[in-house]
Amino acid sequence: MSNLSVPQLERLIADLEARKENTNGVKSQLIRSVIRTNDVAKTKEVLQKLENENYVVSPGVYGLTIDMYATNGKVEEAFELLKSVKARQPDFMLDRVKVIRLAQSLLEGERFDEAVRFLEENAPSEAGKVENQREVDFVYNSACWRLLNTLAEKGNVQQVNQLFEHLQCKGYITPQNIFLGSLIKVHLVRDDLPAAMSTFADICQKHRLTPWKTELTCRLIQAEDATNLQRLTDLSTEVHGEVNSLYDLVFAFVDCGRIRQARKILETPGLRTRYQRIQTACERYQQEGKTASLEGLMEATKDLSHIDRSEIYHKLLQSYIAEKDATKSLGLWTRMQEESVAPSDAFLMELGDFLKSNGYEVPFAIPVQASPEDTTSSR
Repeated sequence: MSNLSVPQLERLIADLEARKENTNGVKSQLIRSVIRTNDVAKTKEVLQKLENENYVVSPGVYGLTIDMYATNGKVEEAFELLKSVKARQPDFMLDRVKVIRLAQSLLEGERFDEAVRFLEENAPSEAGKVENQREVDFVYNSACWRLLNTLAEKGNVQQVNQLFEHLQCKGYITPQNIFLGSLIKVHLVRDDLPAAMSTFADICQKHRLTPWKTELTCRLIQAEDATNLQRLTDLSTEVHGEVNSLYDLVFAFVDCGRIRQARKILETPGLRTRYQRIQTACERYQQEGKTASLEGLMEATKDLSHIDRSEIYHKLLQSYIAEKDATKSLGLWTRMQEESVAPSDAFLMELGDFLKSNGYEVPFAIPVQASPEDTTSSR
C-alpha cells in the first residue's frame, strides 16, 4: 500500500467505504502521501475532508502539515493551522526543528519581532534545553544556522546579536563555531574588518573558539592588514597552539594566491611537519574543486625536503582527471621526475589508465595490481 499514488489511495478509500470496511489505515497513508508531494492546495483539501469526516488526525500529521506550509512560504496558513490545532489540543507541541523552521519563515518575511516572540513562546522546557549541541542532530543544527545566517547575510548586526543571545538564553543552542560564525560574518558582509576582528577576539577570549577564522584571515590578507593578521594568529595560537595556527595561516595564504608568504612560514626553523594537516588540506581542496590551491601548495612546498609532497601530487592528479585534462596530468608526472619525487603505484595506475583512455602514449610501466589470490599465496 505504501507504493500507491494519491489517486489510487483515494479510490481504495472509496471502495472500502462502499463495502463498509474500516478506512482509517488508508486515510493515514493518504494524508502522509499528500504531504510528501509538497502540494499545498491538495493537502488542504484532503485535511479538511478528513476533519469533516471526524477522522482523528494525529499530532504528527498536523506538525508535518504546518512545517510543509511554512517551508512553501505559506506562513499565514501555517500559523492559522497551528492556532486551530492548539485550540482543540491544548497540549499540542511542535518539535524543535519545526519551531525553528516556522521562525525562519517569519524572518524571510521581514517579521523579526514576531520570530523572536514565537521562539520565546515555544522555548524548550528545562528538560529539553540543549546541553551539548554536538549531540544534536545535523538537521536541527542546520535549521538554527540558517536562522542566524539569514540575518547575517543582510548585514543586520543588531538583529544577529539579539537573535543569537535569545537562542542561547532560551536553550535552543550552545555557543559553538557553526552559530558563532554569524556574529563574524555579519561584519564581513558590511566590509567592516575592525568590527569583525573585535568580535572574533571577544569570542576567542570568552568561548575559546575561532569561528570563521579562515574567511577572516583571507580578508585580512587581501586587505594587507599585517597588524590584525598577527593579532588573529596570536589569538588562534592561544586556542589551537602555534604549529596548528601557522599551518592554518599557510593554507590561507595559499587560498589567496600568496605563495611566497606561505613558503616563508613553511621554511620557519623548528616548525614541525604535521603531515595530517597537509593531507587533510589536500583532500579538502580536491573535494571542493580548488585545483589552483593544490597547485599553489605544490609551489609553496617545492624543494622542502622535510615535507612529504606525494599526497599533494596525488590529489592534484585526481583533480586534473576530474577536469579531464590529460595534458596537465602527464605534465605532473614529468614534473615529479624533474623534482626527484617518486610517484606511488596508486598514482601511476590512475595516471596510466587515464592517459590510455584519452589516447595518450604512457611513458612508464603501469604497475600491476596484485590480486587477493596473489597476496594470499605469497604468505
